[in-house]
Amino acid sequence: MINKHTDIMKLYKKDVHIIDGMDSLLNCINPVDFVKLAVQSSFFFSPSIVMERHEEMKRILNNHEPLSVRRTARKDKSEKTFKDENDGFCCPIVYDAFGNDVVIKLINHYTGYTIARNKSIFRNYVISHIWGEAKDPRYFTSFWNLVLIPAWANHLMDKTPKRGSVSSILSSTIKRICFEVYPINKLDWEAFGGKELPNKPLYDVISNDYKINFLERKNANQIVGNRTQQTIRI
Repeated sequence: MINKHTDIMKLYKKDVHIIDGMDSLLNCINPVDFVKLAVQSSFFFSPSIVMERHEEMKRILNNHEPLSVRRTARKDKSEKTFKDENDGFCCPIVYDAFGNDVVIKLINHYTGYTIARNKSIFRNYVISHIWGEAKDPRYFTSFWNLVLIPAWANHLMDKTPKRGSVSSILSSTIKRICFEVYPINKLDWEAFGGKELPNKPLYDVISNDYKINFLERKNANQIVGNRTQQTIRI
């Protein structure tokens, strides 16, 4: 028996106006100001941490030790090896305990700051993988791929954005900032199978002056590392 209500929903669903929870916020603040506020409220990791972690991952790979990855629904926990069919890169892997456990521990190890734990220093912040690819061990724990974003903006980083959207503008602007503040093109990628970050044209970048917050490596006598700022123009 045909369900008339279901048929009507299927027929007219495409005509129903999209209800976007961002609309009310963007009616109060324009997208340019929103993106600048989100960027300047985020915390990146210092270039020295980026370099140190990159070298540590090279050592791990050269010693044929496993790197961590995020397990997806399509992955079998029994898999012990990651292989990129495109560039042939292959390495042993271990799966993260619950999604970002290893990343959380690395952030604490390098900086002393806590996030996503009870009584964390960073609250209402989310660990965002800028280029995604958390299932790839070369991306998952690389600090050039990590930023702490306020919870009210982070969900915009978790999508495949439509060009011209606020999601695309925020994502593209953060990626451009990474190329400005990190020596990404100077990193040694040979141990990573020659894979480099895609530096394709980022059409939705907003040119502006940005005050970028960095978390620094903690010293032996520090509980947490320093927080520094750098003003850049892109």
